[in-house]
Amino acid sequence: MPTPADRTPPTELLTVAQVAERLSLSQRAIWAMIADGRLPAIRLGHRATRVDAADVERLIAEARARSGR
Repeated sequence: MPTPADRTPPTELLTVAQVAERLSLSQRAIWAMIADGRLPAIRLGHRATRVDAADVERLIAEARARSGR
């Protein structure tokens, strides 16, 4: 049985609307990023899609690296 130290920390899951707000993009742009694989998403049923906050931060870091920031 795993001990508390063996467990991974809880993941912050964001809605598409929350991701769009964080990135100052439209929800349509976020859906396009999910569709083309640039942004992994977790589907939790027919109408519930969530994005791991760590993936959003990774996307930001990659964009900064490309722009030289």
